[in-house]
Amino acid sequence: MLMMNPKNWLIFIVLFCLGIAVTVGITLYVNKDKIENYAEYVQLKEAELNYWASKADLVDAVNDYIHSVAPMSNLSGVILVDKCEEYKIDIKFVLAQGHLESHFGTKGLAAKTNSVWNVGAFDSLSLNEIKHTFSNPNQSIEPYLKLLREKYITSKCETGLLDNFVSVNGYRYATSPSYEISLRHKYEVITNTTKIDSLQEVFRYWIVQSNREY
Repeated sequence: MLMMNPKNWLIFIVLFCLGIAVTVGITLYVNKDKIENYAEYVQLKEAELNYWASKADLVDAVNDYIHSVAPMSNLSGVILVDKCEEYKIDIKFVLAQGHLESHFGTKGLAAKTNSVWNVGAFDSLSLNEIKHTFSNPNQSIEPYLKLLREKYITSKCETGLLDNFVSVNGYRYATSPSYEISLRHKYEVITNTTKIDSLQEVFRYWIVQSNREY
């Protein structure tokens, strides 16, 4: 059997290891774009999973609050979450006003019009004169959010309306002089008794990370 002296063995091992390192280096260099793309793919998939998980958590919390106030309400948490993100409006504010206006479509005039936030339901109008009536309370979500975005949330944010709920044209949303006090109370209850605030923040983070747009 041919024997190799220790010095030659050492040279052989060094050259062998060097050969492996060079081969690995060349492989990584040649495939670096594929590796980087795969890493980005994995990262995006992870962000997408977190997006759906965070959305589910927020929707559950929203539905829990709605049904704690009005167990018979047909208002959909998932539609409400999607529309609030589309119009970039604080969902706590929307929930607070939906609670105050109609117990999420189950009380008062809204039980007949399905207009959860009583858009256009002025005190002087009869039921037949009100234009904003819907076959389902979920249909009233977008007209309300659009009204907020275009007429109320312009130079002020949602929390500013808690102090003075007046449109850009100077019209109050409600005639009651204590409306803002009642609305603020509902808003604070949601803040203090639910995790909706932090859950919406987490959800919005993963919307960005997963490259999604509303």
